[in-house]
Amino acid sequence: KKGFCLPSKYAVVYDRLLLDESNFDGNQLYGEIKFKNLKLINESKTDSIRKSIGLPSINYEKWRNNKLFGDYFNSK
Repeated sequence: KKGFCLPSKYAVVYDRLLLDESNFDGNQLYGEIKFKNLKLINESKTDSIRKSIGLPSINYEKWRNNKLFGDYFNSK
């Protein structure tokens, strides 16, 4: 209950707990585990849920990589 944890680490641990409880058939809350088959619990509120613990929007990394590297990753 006391201490410090990076938001990204907290989100991964929490999402992993949800997946473990459902034998990997369940959903994620924060969307930090990147698998094709996994869904979000509440897609319409995902960005506000992520923001509440200090994470950027769910599409931020994709946007950032596109701005920094352009089509480099898409061409391979």
